[in-house]
Amino acid sequence: MPPEEKKEIQARPRATLTGKTAQAMLWFLLFCLIAGFRTDPRQLVASLRFEPTQGVSWYSSSPSVAEQPVVSPEEKSETAPVVKADLNEAAKLLGIDPKAEDLLGDVRRIEDPTGRAMSSFYEALTRTVHREPGAVTRILHYGDSLVVVDFLTGETRRRLQGRFGDAGHGFMMAGKPWPWYQHWDVTYRTGSWTVDGIMNPKSREGYYGLGGFAFDGSGPSQFVEYGTQQKSEYGRRASRFEVYYLIRPGGGSFDVYADDVLQTKVKTAGPIIKSGVYTVKVKDGAHKFRVQCAGDGPVRLFGGVLEREGPGLVYDTLGINGGRARTLERINTALWAEQLRLRRPDLVILNFGTNESEDEDRPMAVVETDYGNILRTIRAAVPEASCLVMSPADRAARLNGKLTTKTIIPRLVATQRRAALKAGCAFYDTYQAMGGHGSMARWYENKPRLCAGDMTHPNRLGADLLGGGLYRSFVTGLIEYAGLTMQAKAAGAPLPVPTEPLTLYAPLWPAQPEWHPPLPEQPRLPF
Repeated sequence: MPPEEKKEIQARPRATLTGKTAQAMLWFLLFCLIAGFRTDPRQLVASLRFEPTQGVSWYSSSPSVAEQPVVSPEEKSETAPVVKADLNEAAKLLGIDPKAEDLLGDVRRIEDPTGRAMSSFYEALTRTVHREPGAVTRILHYGDSLVVVDFLTGETRRRLQGRFGDAGHGFMMAGKPWPWYQHWDVTYRTGSWTVDGIMNPKSREGYYGLGGFAFDGSGPSQFVEYGTQQKSEYGRRASRFEVYYLIRPGGGSFDVYADDVLQTKVKTAGPIIKSGVYTVKVKDGAHKFRVQCAGDGPVRLFGGVLEREGPGLVYDTLGINGGRARTLERINTALWAEQLRLRRPDLVILNFGTNESEDEDRPMAVVETDYGNILRTIRAAVPEASCLVMSPADRAARLNGKLTTKTIIPRLVATQRRAALKAGCAFYDTYQAMGGHGSMARWYENKPRLCAGDMTHPNRLGADLLGGGLYRSFVTGLIEYAGLTMQAKAAGAPLPVPTEPLTLYAPLWPAQPEWHPPLPEQPRLPF
């Protein structure tokens, strides 16, 4: 055998052992040994389709998914396909201009280590963006006093509906548990109901509605009116009205009017206790709806809903003044689950903490259990919905004569984060979004002020800032999800699971808030 051929034959095994493919196989085996094969090997193989440190980057004016390793033509047939998904392309397909939406600056990320907690919401938004018939994206936002007055939520609703379409205002309670209960961009008037609810329960059964309250009446003085309005560009039209009530033995009746015309008399009597819903459909336009007790027996109403056929977005605000997450446990579990399913949410938000920050003696382990219990109840009722926990804003207190953050706030935020991620939900750090430690003090000292004098509640300007920040976080998350989805489809692989949370950018402070002129006839916070 010629020496040249012998040398070539001897070299082949070495080339095989040192090739890039063989090295990848060795690294894979080593990885499996380290992991102890605790993960399905098929998942490990799938994970090799993407770089372990891959994330989504907005560091430049041309955002894109992190670069994939270069693969030579000879190796392409032996490795998973390499795909680069440009987020600008994803934004273009969604009809979103990142620069116009101010997404290239400071955006606080929604934390979702699994990459799955927000997927139902983003998929619903994508259908809405593509104008699929009847594609209505629904958000349910539970919270405390800032949600009661529809401040943060009102700004977020407007921004989302301005981008994705106005599919109606959503759910409003049938009465006012507090004089300052309000909703933006609707007309709303209510009579002298007897109020029963989770903040001051009159019974142990817990037969309360979606918002945690029930409104009892029997005669014509117990009524509620909901309507569209023409003072702003939002909430001007509706094509469907729903009234939510309790069916029970011995129940009376109520009349439903649309534009002062009687539509029907609804009987609430039934052999078993359960949720009832009556729907009125009208031509899309400006309307007023009235629900009034007929006087033939006791009636228990929960609330009403204004919607349109879509495509678009609906944002239910469910504020509980003085509420804590665990307060929701006072609603009858079966009835609450019914109410949640009837609303068919794509995203449920749990936004408490302001009042928990008064519970200095309550161990954080117990608070974490409180949140875990509520999140399990929500996920059991609507498992197809995404869920998001939002932390409270900062709160200021005086320490040695100086304004600073209340010491419980960072511990409470960390506890909420743990509970959210354990439950498979996403987490939004409102505390860091407004600037983190000492931010409420800075907001109080700002000219003009961004918070009320109690240094706990953002005022209208501060709420606009936080609402705009939450909106940009939603839109950024949608674009990132679309980019990763494009990448996964092109690669013929499942949606990649991030190995670490996406980069959390600088907080909104000291970025200038987006100023809006005060709305007419908006009552001031009662603080």
